[in-house]
Amino acid sequence: MLMLVGLVAAATLVTAVLFFSLSALSDSVESAVVLPDTHTELSDDEARNKMAELFDIHIPENWRLAEMTETCRNRMNLPTCTYDGMFEGPATEFARYPELFRGAAVARPVTCEVLAAKNLLDLVPQTTCTNGQSLVLHELAVGRAVIGSSVLVAGSATTTDVRIRIRVV
Repeated sequence: MLMLVGLVAAATLVTAVLFFSLSALSDSVESAVVLPDTHTELSDDEARNKMAELFDIHIPENWRLAEMTETCRNRMNLPTCTYDGMFEGPATEFARYPELFRGAAVARPVTCEVLAAKNLLDLVPQTTCTNGQSLVLHELAVGRAVIGSSVLVAGSATTTDVRIRIRVV
């Protein structure tokens, strides 16, 4: 009986040592296999498709893509991508902002002071706060979007801008 207990203890010890050794080996392999970050400029079609597919944001056809980039950090355990850019539309389109977000909660009007308090002033187009544009903020929480992902709709007498900064896991 004593011999059986000794064998079980030895087997448990060997199993534990193997487990911790393989775990350490896995961690070192993972840290060695870090792929480079990617930074891609998206075309108008690519940006529209990504917004519709990933976040259920539907940009009207008569809007123009100002810019949109996709930056991905490729880590083995947690790949993350950030979509950062802006679409521009006619001034009359500002009233349609709720339709941009199908399947998501309605966005809410904000001021530049609210954006400053949330550290989101960098989302605001250059002269928005000085020109008194109408602002609507949508803090995205759909699909794979990470907390802190935001879409800002800014309306002025000449244009409607949709500023997007969304991070996904």
